[in-house]
Amino acid sequence: MSRYYPQPVASWGDIAKMLAGFALFAAVMVASSPAHAEPFVPPEEYAFQALNAADAAETYSCLHRGTCVELNPLFGRHPSDAALLGGKAALGVSHFLVAHLLRNSPKAERAFETVSIVVQGGVVAANLRLVF
Repeated sequence: MSRYYPQPVASWGDIAKMLAGFALFAAVMVASSPAHAEPFVPPEEYAFQALNAADAAETYSCLHRGTCVELNPLFGRHPSDAALLGGKAALGVSHFLVAHLLRNSPKAERAFETVSIVVQGGVVAANLRLVF
């Protein structure tokens, strides 16, 4: 009879390295904010970026334990670390740029941010069952 021994979870150091890129991106967005009253980066964008980083951390951890596969067809079932992190970083940057382009249409920007947060939040919530 064979026994199942779970693989160790990715170390906090690995997760910290992965999130450092997202933190750097967020810091650049905050630092580039102009001094006037209207924020350069709306609060909803921070929420999406945090969910995007959480999704990347969950996926990274789960893939390194070998207990799951990636379901996003853009990444493939077993993406490399570079593909996963590069793809999530590209998603974060492109989301920020689209939201910024929609600033002249507040209703469209609000709809875009709301749908993005709901979808990304749903993905993060669904992944939680695999993390613990």
